[in-house]
Amino acid sequence: MLGLLPRVRLTKTFVFNTTSRIIKQNVISTEYTATPRNYATIFNSANRYYSNGSKNKHNEDHSSRAKKRSTIKTFFIRLGFSLLIPYTFYAVYVSLSAFREIEIRNKLLANVEPNDSKNYEGTILKYSPLQVLGRYENPFREYRIQTVYEFFFNRVVELFERNRGGIPPDPRQMEKLMPVHKPDWNENTAKSNDKMIDFKIVHRDSADFKEKTSISEEEQSDIPIYNTWLGQSCNYVMYNGLKIITDPIFSEFLLSENIGPKRITGMPAQINEVPDPDIILVSHNHPDHLDMLSLDHWGSESNVLWIVPKGMGKFMRNHKVKNFIELSWWDKCELIKDNHNYEIACYVNDLFKRIGQRYGHGVKLTLLPCGQYCPEWHQKPRHINSIEVVKIMDDLKAKNVLGVHWGTFLLSGEYFLEPKEKLEQLAVFNGIKDNCYCPELGQTIRFD
Repeated sequence: MLGLLPRVRLTKTFVFNTTSRIIKQNVISTEYTATPRNYATIFNSANRYYSNGSKNKHNEDHSSRAKKRSTIKTFFIRLGFSLLIPYTFYAVYVSLSAFREIEIRNKLLANVEPNDSKNYEGTILKYSPLQVLGRYENPFREYRIQTVYEFFFNRVVELFERNRGGIPPDPRQMEKLMPVHKPDWNENTAKSNDKMIDFKIVHRDSADFKEKTSISEEEQSDIPIYNTWLGQSCNYVMYNGLKIITDPIFSEFLLSENIGPKRITGMPAQINEVPDPDIILVSHNHPDHLDMLSLDHWGSESNVLWIVPKGMGKFMRNHKVKNFIELSWWDKCELIKDNHNYEIACYVNDLFKRIGQRYGHGVKLTLLPCGQYCPEWHQKPRHINSIEVVKIMDDLKAKNVLGVHWGTFLLSGEYFLEPKEKLEQLAVFNGIKDNCYCPELGQTIRFD
């Protein structure tokens, strides 16, 4: 009997025999199993299609990211070259121009100062301000500019230094090695300034080489000087009622709390505990010689007179300091306070001999930096060491020298107590141990 199979199309003729059912079953089995295979084939084809599409999309995304990275890399390479190449030419030009000017001055100096004699004309010729492209450069052979290449190379070298500076891990041991005193400001010192100090700038162009002062040598010898070291090159000096702060730095961190570096010693006094000075002397505006805290504290609302190097006027105005004057080398500022006259003079091998010759030998107190000299190849053009301090003391014929600019921040590689130890050892060797040494933080010392 022929049976019709639903949903199956038969294109063959079946024979009626005993095997017909088997044949039909085989055909049915074959036809029914063919349908899922066709579905599987379609599914696999679709899967391959979408799979290939996904792979293509992934490849496109990967290619897009690689292209983006390449574009960013190219941008920074071009930016680096666009900055470094002009800077390199600038640094080379400044260095060569300064060196050429110094050599010209030295050749002219041979005619002005025959037989190595020193006079006013030669001093002005050799040590007058030197500008290159509007930037002040030091006019002596011993100095060279520090490029960003040298700066960052030295920072990389520092990463491999172990226990840089030899700072003890125990704060109690540090307190024993670097005792910090609380300054005892007397009543006269603590008085605030009621009015701004009177001053007059004198630009010296006279042939009179040696400066004359209105105070006799006998009067000078009878007036004591009090000095309190507050860290780095910051000192509080009191002389005959005149109060002076040098290179003010009262911040806990040199740059910022996040960047550092942090003080390695405690501060003798917070800035609000320091009596207002009459004058603040600034040697230069590096962050370890002038901090923003001092500019804000003794800024526009203060009667303090700031005396800064020539070229710092814009910097002072930008920080809202109005009461300031700029001095160039060999200029003088005459001051009057309480009917007393004072003078502030603004000034290497022979520099200090010339300072002594011009302003007089026998300085009662000289504050000289003695630290931050290691590594020498990097620091020597900008700082002096203990040996040079003793030489300068001899050039000035100074009666007393205090070594400063050490033991406050970790800015160089030498052991943090080495400047003090070396200077005091040299002082013992030269028989001047009572007149040449490093003070303790916050300790007020009297010099008669």
